[in-house]
Amino acid sequence: MLDHITEMRERILASFRLLCDCVRILVKDPELVLFPLMSSLAMIAVAASFLLPLRDSAWSIQTIISQSEDSLRQHLSEPITWLLVFLYYFANYFVITFFNSALVACVVVRAEGGAPTVATGLRFAVSRLPQILGWSAVAGTVGTLLKFLESRSESSGRWVSSLVGFAWSLATFFVVPVMVVEKAGPLAAIRRSMAVMKDTWGELLVAGITLGPVKSIGVILCFLPFFACCLINTHAAIWFGGVVSVLTLLLALLVFATLDAIFLSALYLYATDRGIAAEFTRRQLADAFQLRAQE
Repeated sequence: MLDHITEMRERILASFRLLCDCVRILVKDPELVLFPLMSSLAMIAVAASFLLPLRDSAWSIQTIISQSEDSLRQHLSEPITWLLVFLYYFANYFVITFFNSALVACVVVRAEGGAPTVATGLRFAVSRLPQILGWSAVAGTVGTLLKFLESRSESSGRWVSSLVGFAWSLATFFVVPVMVVEKAGPLAAIRRSMAVMKDTWGELLVAGITLGPVKSIGVILCFLPFFACCLINTHAAIWFGGVVSVLTLLLALLVFATLDAIFLSALYLYATDRGIAAEFTRRQLADAFQLRAQE
């Protein structure tokens, strides 16, 4: 029992050391934060491109909310509704995958000893457009089917949709780095991702347990300016503290998203026996994940 506790503690400490290495990568290439930012802005643009043209139609949010339950069910039975859902999912998955691919490409270049730029990542993502489009179609189809299943039943449908969605997320965890590095198509990338996940699910759980509290503490710290200004108890101070806290939170979320991509890339590089530069030493990755016997 004591040995298991000691092993778990060492894995957590090793994962934390790897996080520090990921932070050093981000410090060397702070422009990597621009990829999640561009992705977020593009997703807002996608949402606006769907919502604004539909604002005066039968598919506007206000119209849907004001409908009765029977009318809403009839609305959901129309094929055009699910076509719009698919197109929305497809556009969002394309945006997310495109910028994630660019970010992962930069991390891979840095891990191989290069000096990536934003242009480097974008060029690499453009070179993977066929794979990204194919993956967006597959992911959009699965997302639409899960949403359709959820709409069929308020209770069992949601449970089944949640379970299938969780399994799908695990199976496709490494799809982006597989497409970026191996230039695999969507179906081949899914199979490859599942193979890598099969070897690393336990280690990813340990990493998640390690990184989760760090992110939570970071989010809490973002609200310190607001709480501090509340002690001053003036309207201007509270507003100022609120604005500073919100901006800090947005920046923290962008940093966390970037670190997640760096962390994912590091794990994939080691799992596939690819070259890793000094930022990701093989000893530290072996300690953190123990994917295979240390060379």
